[in-house]
Amino acid sequence: MICALLLCNSDLSSTTSIHVNFLQEQPFYTSDETIFVLNGVQYMMDNDLTNVIFPGTVSAGFPSPGDDWREQTLNLHDLVVKHALSTYFMKISGDSMIGACLHSGDIIVVDRALTASHKKIVVARLGDRFTVKRLWMIHPRIYLRPENPKYQQVEVTDHPDFEIFGVVTYCVQQVR
Repeated sequence: MICALLLCNSDLSSTTSIHVNFLQEQPFYTSDETIFVLNGVQYMMDNDLTNVIFPGTVSAGFPSPGDDWREQTLNLHDLVVKHALSTYFMKISGDSMIGACLHSGDIIVVDRALTASHKKIVVARLGDRFTVKRLWMIHPRIYLRPENPKYQQVEVTDHPDFEIFGVVTYCVQQVR
């Protein structure tokens, strides 16, 4: 076991000493100072400063009791993307879907791997333009319905250049 004595001068009149014990079988720094162990995980340092290891924060005061219940980081992509190769993010422009809480500037997650069904919100292609609407399938007719009474539904049953691009699964929006 290696014992280190650290001296910390917080002001001119007091000196605090802290003893830190390191186990030789699990060193913090090796003799060449390129490998260190933190929480049982071994990290290798390199000379490339663009690849900096950031293992977390350190308390400059007393450790917070809340650190024991700290949540893991949240990756929005992991949360909303189920099919990575067929999922797209699109920005809404316009107000035809405000009744479904989809506003201009919101980001929607569109999954092309899902099968569209009656009353799902979809992104559809009409010619060379995309639109986001609620899909209504009343056999044998298919409609795209807005969620704003200012706009009329569009029947797409016999539209020559109509395609359902994907199903809207999530919306990322600023709280209004």
